[in-house]
Amino acid sequence: LSLLYDIPHGATLSVVYPAWMKRMQDRIPERIAELGRNLFNVNSAEETILSLEKYLKAIESPIRMNEIGLGIEKKDEILATMEACKVKGSHQKLEMEDVEKLVEFMYQG
Repeated sequence: LSLLYDIPHGATLSVVYPAWMKRMQDRIPERIAELGRNLFNVNSAEETILSLEKYLKAIESPIRMNEIGLGIEKKDEILATMEACKVKGSHQKLEMEDVEKLVEFMYQG
């Protein structure tokens, strides 16, 4: 996203990471919850994600695509680019269905 749309890398991470966590919370809930315990003193994956989004908002970092100037009209282009670049994840493998859901979360939360 940073390269394609000239958006600061940190801003794209603050949109992507909570969305990725939402997609992964059923697969690795214990790892996400551990992060939450260490950072926010919460006990579940869901609380971790909510706490992270609350923190990012507090420091005025974007958490949705529209906040970085990427409206829904860019969704298909973003998905096509991710597919062309073979976005598959490294530790947690992603299928195209996962990528589609991830982008959905980036737009809608």
